Amino acid sequence: LEESVFPVDIMGKDYIVNPPVQFPNTAAEKGHVVRVIASEPNTNLVYDPPQAAANTIAAAGSFIEFPMGLSKF
Repeated sequence: LEESVFPVDIMGKDYIVNPPVQFPNTAAEKGHVVRVIASEPNTNLVYDPPQAAANTIAAAGSFIEFPMGLSKF
């Protein structure tokens, strides 16, 4: 489990999500989950590339979670 929650006053507006590196077996598929938590009401989300996920989080403290993905990393 890897979790990052920073103080709101130092958070930015743009984020990159990449899978963690695990050793020694980089050939095995591993599950990963991404959760986005809103710090302000009506938080707008933009994805590049586009994702099948919500574009807005209505309430501060609410979140969206992408379905678990399996990847080799």
